[in-house]
Amino acid sequence: MRLVPIVVLASLVQAVFCAVAPSTDERRAVTFGNHHEPLKLTRDTLSRRGKEYSITELDDLEEEAESASKDSIYKAIDHLTKLFKDKSIDYGLMGGVAMQLFGLESRDTHDADLAVSVNSGDLLKAIQDDPNIQRPGRLMAASGTARIFVKIGNQQVAMDVFVKGADQTPSLDTQTIKNYKVIKPGEIAKSKFKRLEDKDSDDILWLIQNKKDDIKKIADKVKKDDRVKFAEDFKDKDDVFKVILDVLDLDEDDVDD
Repeated sequence: MRLVPIVVLASLVQAVFCAVAPSTDERRAVTFGNHHEPLKLTRDTLSRRGKEYSITELDDLEEEAESASKDSIYKAIDHLTKLFKDKSIDYGLMGGVAMQLFGLESRDTHDADLAVSVNSGDLLKAIQDDPNIQRPGRLMAASGTARIFVKIGNQQVAMDVFVKGADQTPSLDTQTIKNYKVIKPGEIAKSKFKRLEDKDSDDILWLIQNKKDDIKKIADKVKKDDRVKFAEDFKDKDDVFKVILDVLDLDEDDVDD
């Protein structure tokens, strides 16, 4: 048996052990250009860092987050937006939470949606050291929406963060409601017209009925086909249908075609 491989193997084992489980007094040299900067990396430091979840862990996190109460969701928003403020990241609430803040208090939601002023890489870097946040890997966040989980007490709260430049990320044109920065109704409506799922249609109708002037201003910025598709669902409700046509700048002939 040759001795050299054993020595090499022992050295590798020792190096790996030191990298993942250094003692309190150990220091690792980190190279910056031609300089060596000592970096103290301890077990306590590692325990304070946030966690990157895997695709296999996502289902369990989603299941835990389904039971999040309205109070937990707003506490998670407070936690994340304070972090954003500390990191100089601009944000705007959207989705169900925004609808609640606009006045639709009965709007049910089990998570929170936010748009931010940074790309996915900068977002993940900003939240990586928070021990209360579990984040996706770079590839999972590459779609433009990062699904993160904020732990409030024993409760996981799911949050979708729409990053700068993504197709579904609205403009950060915000207003302040109850100390929260909220994407303005028109911008939220524009993003909902792109999806037109069940809750999106309900939200758009409420916005048309309660934020009429805001929606009128953005109607011509929404594809006509999307406006027509939405209006078609209300053809048999005369009073509502007329309001929709007026606000979305449509004629009855547009919908009948």
